[in-house]
Amino acid sequence: MRRRRYGSQVTVSTIEIEDLPFSPVERQERLVKLGADKLADALLELAGRNKSAAEMIARLLSDPEENFARFRKKLDALSNMSGFIDYDETKSFATELESLLSDLKAGAKNPKIGLELVSSFFEKDGDILESCEDHDGDIQDVFTIHAYELFWHFATQCADYDSVVDCLLKLIGNDNFGVRCGLFDVPETAPRAIVDILKTKLWKQVESSPNQEHRKHGIRDIQRIARKTRDAELYEKCAWLLSQEISEQDKCKIAEVYLEAGDAATALEWMERIPKGKAKNDIWDYDTLMFKIHQRLGNNKEASKIALNEFRQYRSTHAFEKLLSVIGEDQRERLTDEEAAIIHQSKGFSPEDAAFLVENKRLQDAEEYVLKRAKYLDGDRYYSLVQIAEALQADERHIAATLVYRALLDSILNRAQSRAYHHGADYLKALESMSALIQRWEGIVPHAGYIGELRISHGRKYGFWNQFRK
Repeated sequence: MRRRRYGSQVTVSTIEIEDLPFSPVERQERLVKLGADKLADALLELAGRNKSAAEMIARLLSDPEENFARFRKKLDALSNMSGFIDYDETKSFATELESLLSDLKAGAKNPKIGLELVSSFFEKDGDILESCEDHDGDIQDVFTIHAYELFWHFATQCADYDSVVDCLLKLIGNDNFGVRCGLFDVPETAPRAIVDILKTKLWKQVESSPNQEHRKHGIRDIQRIARKTRDAELYEKCAWLLSQEISEQDKCKIAEVYLEAGDAATALEWMERIPKGKAKNDIWDYDTLMFKIHQRLGNNKEASKIALNEFRQYRSTHAFEKLLSVIGEDQRERLTDEEAAIIHQSKGFSPEDAAFLVENKRLQDAEEYVLKRAKYLDGDRYYSLVQIAEALQADERHIAATLVYRALLDSILNRAQSRAYHHGADYLKALESMSALIQRWEGIVPHAGYIGELRISHGRKYGFWNQFRK
């Protein structure tokens, strides 16, 4: 839900598409059942209020020639832009540019002409970007996403691959605003011949350039294409040309490309060139890549060591399932028992460990873990604690649930987080409902005493108490 401000008045809510009821499939089915007449009336009413809707209807009702003519007219208008588009109008302008590209896609029958025109759109990047305040990158996205897709939509249909590559190189050779270089990310749907011609022409540019920096820039472009097309040998060749001594991070990247190309053995060779001491300190995804390599090679023993180490560092559901994918689902109970024992032996309180126990249905273990470490509970870590409190409450482990809810509520009130008072009110209501079910308080302050302390310490936080009384 977004809110739009009209002058200095109160904001008015507007519904976003994600706020609509039902799933996307159900929405479509229900709209179809309304019938053509109702939908036509609704579309025409919408078009009268919304320029983008009117553009879409015009595109649907027009033949290709009319759509094509509309694109040319709009494209010409971009060259004669006057004034400056401020931040508040930029999103609307981005929508207009997307509509322009949609007209081209709907109207261009000849892919060669379509390619030329989308290239003309790219060439107006300076006129467009210098005429608006694009802090959120909406206009850049029009180029790097929508225009990129349209370029390759036409390029893959062209019979003259040489002209496609020439057009691409011309555009990228004049990329003064950084929105064209993404065109080097050749999609998998592109004919292999285009990729081969592109590599050949780039090599010729590299070899003929007298400027060392230009040569390096060209090699990086080739390396980018090699990465996208999973040409590991070419990627490695570029790495050697760019540096006589390949860094540890680059070794990891080379290994990753070999793995993506299906050569896990060579990938492992490259990873083993990285000194053990530097591996984990300098390369954050070292273990992740090593796990993938060993798994691909069928080295389950090595893969399980890596997965277990990752899991022990952070006991998340994802890490647990990753470990089980190697050692086998039949090891779930045994491993859960082992981890529960290790968790009980640890010092302090880890919300992640408590969440692991809850997610694996070890509520008794979770209760014991919370009770023994109550003094370490930190309500500021609400993102994990709420789930734990709710699970303990649902399983009628009221003392442990009370301790967690109190930690959450104390955190909100101590920090005077007024935006979270409605959550605090919910926590206090949960505490009230459980208090009637607790016969023995096991050494903790009973609910009446806790409420008394709250009123003494936070009695003036009227926003909170009003929320609670609702």
